[in-house]
Amino acid sequence: MCYSNHHHRFRDKAIQQFDALFYEKGNLRRCHYRIWYDLAHRIWGISYKSYLSALRKDVSDVPETCRRRHPKR
Repeated sequence: MCYSNHHHRFRDKAIQQFDALFYEKGNLRRCHYRIWYDLAHRIWGISYKSYLSALRKDVSDVPETCRRRHPKR
């Protein structure tokens, strides 16, 4: 059975933004695997293979995810 879940596109966008915050090329403490192991699989409950797949997906048409709707007073 095949289905289309549009929320996966928002999840993939969030994963890409999350990875951009923590990933450092050449630093083994901040590689993709450590980011997934320490943080991401606990937040989204996904496997490492799914995490890497989400990093490769094109989500350029998905709007930004973390924006405030109301200004802070």
